[in-house]
Amino acid sequence: MLKLIKLNQFSEAINVLRRAIGIEPVNANAWSNLGISHQALLEMDQALTAHTKAFELAPDNHRIRYNRAMALLLLGEFEEGLREFEHRRWVTDIMPRKISGPEWTGEDLAGKNILVHAEQGLGDAIQFARFLPMLADRGAKVHFAAHSALVELFTRSFDAVVESVLSPAEALPRYDFHIPLLSLAHRVDPRLESLEKHSAPYLILSDVGRSLLPPKKDRLDIGIVWAGNPKHSNDINRSCDLAILRPLFELTDIRWISLQVGQRSTEIAANGFPIIDLSAGLTDFTATAELVSQLDYVVSVDTSVLHIAGALGVPTFALIPFEPDWRWMLQRSDSPWYPSIRLYRQTRINDWSQAVENLKQDIQVHRDSLPPH
Repeated sequence: MLKLIKLNQFSEAINVLRRAIGIEPVNANAWSNLGISHQALLEMDQALTAHTKAFELAPDNHRIRYNRAMALLLLGEFEEGLREFEHRRWVTDIMPRKISGPEWTGEDLAGKNILVHAEQGLGDAIQFARFLPMLADRGAKVHFAAHSALVELFTRSFDAVVESVLSPAEALPRYDFHIPLLSLAHRVDPRLESLEKHSAPYLILSDVGRSLLPPKKDRLDIGIVWAGNPKHSNDINRSCDLAILRPLFELTDIRWISLQVGQRSTEIAANGFPIIDLSAGLTDFTATAELVSQLDYVVSVDTSVLHIAGALGVPTFALIPFEPDWRWMLQRSDSPWYPSIRLYRQTRINDWSQAVENLKQDIQVHRDSLPPH
């Protein structure tokens, strides 16, 4: 059944799991996998019912409770979802870094040193870094142990509120409390309606260096990225081939700027699309952020560049797979995490055609709103 899930054969997985549960109705793992399968098809009533049954059968199983948290968060049930999300701490492949000393659970932080340590992916770190200033507002001296790739970007953005930003290789400073980064929302304010108080822009690049862009004429500059980290567990669903975006390049008076790095950037030459390839200059995330800040718009699949654009407050069109990551929730075309982002969702699994067509139409509207030249 797990193989069927990994192959995106969710209807077949549901049939197998239903038969297994018929034979062994107290099999909590089968119920949890049934919830995952229904969730992949966005059958959320059935998904939550199955996840809850699994939880009732195995309340001490952290993986099962984490799976249930993903469903709750996807449904926008943030208070309960973030509480259940804490069970990731005991799930081997996603648990936060082990840190000694007392963890912060809401104590007075005035004059105290608190160590916040990043976890999971780069996008997660960018998304949850918004909560760092809230600790400083409580009088804390904040130290942030970040991913190496984001140290410079975070140092520049949070210089006024963070005492230090450290790479994983650096020695930890003295601290009174510590907390995993992704637990901050749960500790500070877990309500969905409160997110707008902590929303973008919160990455601030006050001293942007030389532009990588050629001189601009009367046209839109739109950055584009179509693939994330190939090692990501869901990359097959969240990334797409550049050729799928062909309809966008039929639009005139737009200068397309590639934000894609790595092997996938070679697709530009292979397809012959009118895209300016600046990948050689995108040597780190700070350079990417500087380029993004100079663009009119960004088009991106669900990857770290999307979070950078949103955190900078740059108007962004996001291409989201049929089963979205929990942070994009369901049905809505906006995001409380990033007010500058508009979401374009797949209407069928692995089919980007409608999302791309809707995106093309909206870009055309923005292009046509430019003054004549």
